[in-house]
Amino acid sequence: MYIMRVNKERENMIEIGTKLEGNWGAMIPVSYGTVTGIIKSVNGVTIPTTAVVEWDDLPMENIGFARIGAAGSKVIGITLSDD
Repeated sequence: MYIMRVNKERENMIEIGTKLEGNWGAMIPVSYGTVTGIIKSVNGVTIPTTAVVEWDDLPMENIGFARIGAAGSKVIGITLSDD
């Protein structure tokens, strides 16, 4: 299934140290973040894979891998950094 393949590819691309960009749209500046942890289960229960992100100008946040877009896409939201 296409969705499963894309999710697996994304999981293989995101690891601790991966750089992210948050484009919040309008006149709000872009934020830059780094993945500092990856959560796959809570208390032994499997959950959708989540990245722990430390932003340069925002509080730490847990972000589901499904919310993270491909590098180079000029969309509003969170994407992998080109760097």
